[in-house]
Amino acid sequence: MTIYETEADRANERAIIKMICERVGWHPKRVKKLPRLHELDWVIYRSNGYDVLGFLEIKRRPGIYFGYPGGYYIANTKVIIADKIRAARKLGTRLVVYFPNKPDEIWWTKLNGPYRTKMFGRDDRPDDPKAIEECAVIEWSDFEPVTASGA
Repeated sequence: MTIYETEADRANERAIIKMICERVGWHPKRVKKLPRLHELDWVIYRSNGYDVLGFLEIKRRPGIYFGYPGGYYIANTKVIIADKIRAARKLGTRLVVYFPNKPDEIWWTKLNGPYRTKMFGRDDRPDDPKAIEECAVIEWSDFEPVTASGA
């Protein structure tokens, strides 16, 4: 399996997490990066620091903007994992999308499938069989800005 996540990606995620914590009032120690090969990016703990509140999947999208035509595309496997966690453990997963071209814009939505799906992906990775995959298409109307009232 090819892993494309870089140290720069991890640094960007940490910066996004910092912004989220500031906006919603979470202590930064309540949010921890999951191991590199975990299906999701971050875990959120309850205020006691032990009990899991939920999970976050972080996306930084410099090449598109909120409202980009057609909705937001994410690997459907992420939605399936979030659905399984919700069914088995009653824990939610939020998809967070940050648009650095508008630095004040961080949006999130609860990953609650099913969504319509399309085959989609990157054409610049011809040797990667997973470069084109089934993607869930999430409508922009499902997202809300990250604010204290939305936590």
